[in-house]
Amino acid sequence: MTIAERPSRIVELPPFVFDSDSTVLDSDPIGLVFDPRVNPFNKGSGAGAIASMRFREMLADDKFMRLLNRKRPDLPDQLPISYDMALASILAAEEWSDQDIVDVLIYNRRCSNEGPLQPRAAWGDYYSWILARVRNPVEQAKAQERLLMGGRALSDLSALLGDPIGGDRIEILDLVKHLGDPPDFWMETSAGSITLGAVHNILDQGRFLAAVAASTKLVLETCKKKAWAFRAQAILLCCREVELGEASHPGSEMAHWVETYLETQTILNDQNIAAEQGLPFRKDGAVMFPLSGLRQHLRFSVGEQLSTHKMGQRLRLCGIEPTVIRACIKGKDTSRNYWAYTGG
Repeated sequence: MTIAERPSRIVELPPFVFDSDSTVLDSDPIGLVFDPRVNPFNKGSGAGAIASMRFREMLADDKFMRLLNRKRPDLPDQLPISYDMALASILAAEEWSDQDIVDVLIYNRRCSNEGPLQPRAAWGDYYSWILARVRNPVEQAKAQERLLMGGRALSDLSALLGDPIGGDRIEILDLVKHLGDPPDFWMETSAGSITLGAVHNILDQGRFLAAVAASTKLVLETCKKKAWAFRAQAILLCCREVELGEASHPGSEMAHWVETYLETQTILNDQNIAAEQGLPFRKDGAVMFPLSGLRQHLRFSVGEQLSTHKMGQRLRLCGIEPTVIRACIKGKDTSRNYWAYTGG
């Protein structure tokens, strides 16, 4: 079958009733036009003519034609969304524009006698979701190529990690390796600060994704083991190395750990009850907390096990000092060792 003959299989549109006001639907803020009458074979002059030519050229691809004619039994299911995803993936790989991809999807639904999505108000969300899903692998491949060529751009690393499920991309703003024995890692992102801790939390995909989810409430999609090995390598190569002595500010790793620990705690106002139960409390504008509580947080929530000595060193580097508090516990005066946090 020639290319000229192939269009006849799909351009004969089935009967379709249009609402009187359904000629064009604009969707803001993504800037796409949803036209239920669109015809990729005839999109006018200029850029439209080029898009029409590219569409006709794609008809020479048997895989593409089978998708247009809804004859791909190898797909996971035969739902319209599966065909939309498959078509959009092919066109995204060919670097088609978002508008041209959406035009083909709308046209193909019409040709398949499925009609447009209902309600029409959902078109913007649906097609934006489709585009994001198919653009992500393309952007990841390009970002990986640049990183393989020696690039160290955090924007490429952000693209390589991909978009979270149901959320906007997490843009990496800073990636820090605190030099020490052993070193530890910290990441600043558009969704908040993320404590990565020891290097095994980067090498292990599950630990890394858990750290991201715990701090941002966003879940990144998993990838195959070999692909993660490259991503872990890229993360390490993109790190900015910082001497531990430079980490004496609220954004340092230990200060961040203290902040996340205190966010999970009930901070009391009664010093005696707090001391008896081993909980933080407020005093003179500071939050007093026991080292034991922070240690448990690091062990079970962060995956870090630090000695008392090392924790004390890092706390002091962040300006957090130890203090002895007096308390009345069960009618007896006693003392407890606490740390005073004045930041945040």
